[in-house]
Amino acid sequence: MRSFFTALVALMLVSGVLAHEKFKIVGTVAALKKDEIAVKSIDGATYEIDFTDSAVVTDKHHKKIDRDKVKVGEKVIVLADSAERAEEIDLARAEASRTRAEDSIRNRGSAADLAQAELALRRAAVRLSVGQRRRARRGPGLGTGADNEI
Repeated sequence: MRSFFTALVALMLVSGVLAHEKFKIVGTVAALKKDEIAVKSIDGATYEIDFTDSAVVTDKHHKKIDRDKVKVGEKVIVLADSAERAEEIDLARAEASRTRAEDSIRNRGSAADLAQAELALRRAAVRLSVGQRRRARRGPGLGTGADNEI
């Protein structure tokens, strides 16, 4: 009976991983940081992407490009776990997400819970960084989200 439940849990974990969709962004590298890449897509929107080990950057022929060889202005295809349009970031929501993630880390349960909370904290930190940079460039009142209202 115990092995049945172990197999069931393993199956649920595998199906969750397989069901997870990645983002595919096609465009030109607009900016690079240690853990972020900004890509201006072919539709004109700029996407901020976590440049983690799980993010894959390829050229137009789908040949993988080493992380340290990616350059601003290069045409790329990026496959990533998360991507967000810079203009759609809501700073108040991102700050709330960061607070929740920090609370989860402090009150951690299992190792899986800790890993999930650390990932959530990283995403929130990237959103805040991108959102604050955008707000500094454009000023309040532009874009979407409650944090941008005057």
